[in-house]
Amino acid sequence: MPPEERFAKFVTPAGDACWLWAGTILKSGYGNFGVGGGKTEYAHRFSYRLYVGDIPPGMEVCHSCDVRACANPDHLFVGTRKDNVDDCIAKGRNAKGERMANAKLTDDDVVLIRASLKSDRELAVDFDVSPSRVNQVRNRLGWRHVI
Repeated sequence: MPPEERFAKFVTPAGDACWLWAGTILKSGYGNFGVGGGKTEYAHRFSYRLYVGDIPPGMEVCHSCDVRACANPDHLFVGTRKDNVDDCIAKGRNAKGERMANAKLTDDDVVLIRASLKSDRELAVDFDVSPSRVNQVRNRLGWRHVI
């Protein structure tokens, strides 16, 4: 079966609403589609190419709806990495603090670190981070969004 037909099995066109990807969803929240030959592609990128056209080299396919699993071509636009990041920041979606995928600390941990009288080294052991990370938290060089 051609990839275009297989793709159609994983989306339900819903007019102006998001076409939520019903196939494999990666940890990042993006749909993943097997295009054939053992290759995969983000579902929204495949949708854009299928319904809109080619993606210029080095360009990203961005979501105006901010739903990573959306494959509605009307919700997709091509932009540079900077365009995508600027859009994310303008909409307040940029991950910081505990929303970062590799964060070891939570907002509550940061509050405890800042209130603690323990040394940076002691807190580093308690929270399984480096003493320099504790120092950055205490001096508001990191986790500045936590009051």
